[in-house]
Amino acid sequence: MNNKECRRRAVTLIELLVVIAIIGVLTSITLPAVQGVRERIRAVACGNNLHQIINATLNFESAHHKLPPGTLGYSKAVPWDAYRNSPSSEFYWTRVQHTSYAVFLLPFIEQSSIYQVLDKSLVDTSRYLDNPNVQGFWYADVRGFHEVSNATLSVYHCPSDSLAELTSIQFTGGSQPVLFPDASTDALSFQDFLSDLSPTKYSATNYLGCAGAFSGGIHPDPARAKYVGAFSSRNAIRFSNVRDGSSHTLAFGETLGEISDNTRLYAQPWNVGGLARGRGAVPWGQAPIGPLRFLGNRKNASAFGFGSSHNICNFAMLDGSLRAIDGNIEQQVFYSLCGISDANIVE
Repeated sequence: MNNKECRRRAVTLIELLVVIAIIGVLTSITLPAVQGVRERIRAVACGNNLHQIINATLNFESAHHKLPPGTLGYSKAVPWDAYRNSPSSEFYWTRVQHTSYAVFLLPFIEQSSIYQVLDKSLVDTSRYLDNPNVQGFWYADVRGFHEVSNATLSVYHCPSDSLAELTSIQFTGGSQPVLFPDASTDALSFQDFLSDLSPTKYSATNYLGCAGAFSGGIHPDPARAKYVGAFSSRNAIRFSNVRDGSSHTLAFGETLGEISDNTRLYAQPWNVGGLARGRGAVPWGQAPIGPLRFLGNRKNASAFGFGSSHNICNFAMLDGSLRAIDGNIEQQVFYSLCGISDANIVE
């Protein structure tokens, strides 16, 4: 064998460039597929969180014969001036508890140790549900509030969203229905930010209870009141109240907090508030316009509405099943899913 036969053939520059090009093409083909698989896995994990939440809710119902309250706010829609501007008013919002449904579920998701830290005045359903007009204490002054506020629970965070990692945003709570002076519209919020009123570290949530198609289900307008949801302010629903059927009624859904033009502004803590309305930021009875949608996304979302980082939004139905809803869902269909007794059954 001569030297020429033994000599290894060198790779030419052209051949090297061809190999690099092939690798680049294969990477461009496989990377989106890999990312797609990862996102599907995260979406499944998100659905599993909702499955744990609804199972805990059904276990709560078995133990108490009613669903947990959505929040311990006021049992009626509060006039704006009384809610926001009149500290002496009997409706002033710092005089009641606003404990979220998520707190009541702690013993049913193996978090009894956190639950035991709280003063029982924050979860005293016999005091607040049986006496709708009774007032309480400013919850931020109650023992255990600050410790529980900064507890991070993975079951309340969607793995596709970075909400659990954020510390620089403001925190608000969507719980109390509020009537503006002309009573033609409504809100669902603490207009003040919690971190301003009660400085502490808050842990946000990606899952809220469905208060109905509008704010809280306790509006004086009968046309809106019939779309009351499974969870509302200072009210514990029984299954006998769910005339549309539990398999046709939304219980919980994903949320992203307030997002405007790709910038997250604020979010809801898991232990305060805990409610979302189906209409989100869309005015009642109107179709979405521009960036507004019933279901938010990473570009635009309402802190008091539902929204998701996935291509779909995951929901838990009241019967324990899961349902994925597209952001282009029709208004009346979505409103009907939000209500427990609007007499419109959606398959």
